[in-house]
Amino acid sequence: MSDKDQEILEERGKKYGPIEPMWTTIGVKQWANFNFLWQKCCDQGREPTSQELGHLAAMNMQDVKVVRSIQDPTYDDNYVDGRNYWTIGERVGSGD
Repeated sequence: MSDKDQEILEERGKKYGPIEPMWTTIGVKQWANFNFLWQKCCDQGREPTSQELGHLAAMNMQDVKVVRSIQDPTYDDNYVDGRNYWTIGERVGSGD
């Protein structure tokens, strides 16, 4: 890892909190989202479409912003990005 990489990780740690509990929480949420989509598709006898996976990706990014906003509810970037991921998810999910 470069010095710059370490510097960025430390910066993010100050802003968003410790790496492990945050990313463990995000991972659990995202795994649950994937399993929910997978079960929905399996019940219909098919695999997820690329559109569904794109929608899932946007929703998973939104989960990152939810968890980060819990760590620091005053950091506006989380809310702006979160709203944008909802918009992306809506567009991808509707086929736009």
